[in-house]
Parts: sequence; structure tokens; C-alpha cells
Amino acid sequence: LSQACLDPSAPSGATARVLVESSGTKYAVASLKEGAQECCALDLFLDPAEAKLTVTGKASVHLTGYFESENIDEDDMDEDEPKAKKPEAKKEEPKKKAEEKKPEA
Repeated sequence: LSQACLDPSAPSGATARVLVESSGTKYAVASLKEGAQECCALDLFLDPAEAKLTVTGKASVHLTGYFESENIDEDDMDEDEPKAKKPEAKKEEPKKKAEEKKPEA
């Protein structure tokens, strides 16, 4: 979870709290108020199977973030990035020996 923001149409002075419930315990992670604290930056890693998000108060809240797959492997992450080509070794042609001039007789 990366950010919680009040809906732009929240009534003047409206408040909202974002709560995360995990293992039966609720934690307030954001307390928002229109005209004061309308957004809150977060850096929470939640397991959707174990955590439950709720909002209390008189305003709607928009939540943003992203999901990370549990099966990510470092090799898979590199697939999106083009692989750099290894520089090819320059092949040098053998240097020609200077032709020996024979003195004319």
C-alpha cells in the first residue's frame, strides 16, 4: 500500500481513517481530514490473504499501491529489460611482414 487520499468530492471538514486488520488486531495507518491532511504516503507490505482494509468516517478514500507476486525470481525480473550484448572481441588480422627487398644484382 503506497498512498491513501481523500476523495476530491469529500465534504468540507470530513474525516476518514484507514485501518488494517491482521490477526484480529486493527491498526490505524492513516487519519485524513479534508482541508488539512488529505493524503498520506505509506510504505506497507500486506498479505491480501491475511490483512483486511477498512475505512471509517464520513469521506471516501482512494488507496494506491501494487501487488508483488510471491513467485518472483531474479531471472524473471530481467526478462522485461533487454539484455546487454557482450562486446565482441575484435579480430585482428595478422600483420603482414614487410616485404624484404633483395638487392638487385
